[in-house]
Amino acid sequence: MTTLSTPISDLPKVGKSITKNLQKLGIETVSSLLFYFPYKHLDFSKFSKIKDIHPGQVITIKAVVKTINSRFSFRSRLSLCEAIVSDDTGSLSVVWFNQPYIKDYLHSGDEVLFSGKPTFYKKLQLANPIYEKASDDTTHTGRVVPVYHLTENLYNKTIRNLIKSNLDLADDIIETIPSDVVNSFDLLPLPNAIKKLHFPESEQDLLNAKLRISFDEIFLEQLAVQ
Repeated sequence: MTTLSTPISDLPKVGKSITKNLQKLGIETVSSLLFYFPYKHLDFSKFSKIKDIHPGQVITIKAVVKTINSRFSFRSRLSLCEAIVSDDTGSLSVVWFNQPYIKDYLHSGDEVLFSGKPTFYKKLQLANPIYEKASDDTTHTGRVVPVYHLTENLYNKTIRNLIKSNLDLADDIIETIPSDVVNSFDLLPLPNAIKKLHFPESEQDLLNAKLRISFDEIFLEQLAVQ
């Protein structure tokens, strides 16, 4: 059974390489994983229609993959994965560089969320977007998304997936300040704050979570001084 004290190396799909990279960040157990907070968030919660997007905007679209192919660019010596996606307002070219494996993950007919910044190169296109198959509970797109400090060969998708799959264990984290103080200042309980700091449902969720974590830091500093 996985607990807060379970070593990172014992979690499913965490091999030696990921364990080593997480340890460089001070992440040794599930507890330290949950207390590894994002340094910023990206708001991918607002959806756009393809007909309304313009170069330079940060957008999220929900679209169906019409075609997807990979090829090698002799000019740039890069592998390219290209897709044409569409919604009920139009079609858009999506391209990824040096990520040929995407063709094995996305297929014609898949409904997918794409988040990124469109550019114009001969035509409007979305280059190297974050992508995720559409569902009711997304992790990397279609929501306010956490961004973490990384080490080489460690990716935000990896940390997000690990934290989300163990997020319910935040309920086992013990409060650090008295309940009367939490109630008098109308603060979130610590387990809830940790959950919402990683995966807020709204900007207000994020503000409330940051307030609670900041309050803890100040409160404990004051106790140490006294």
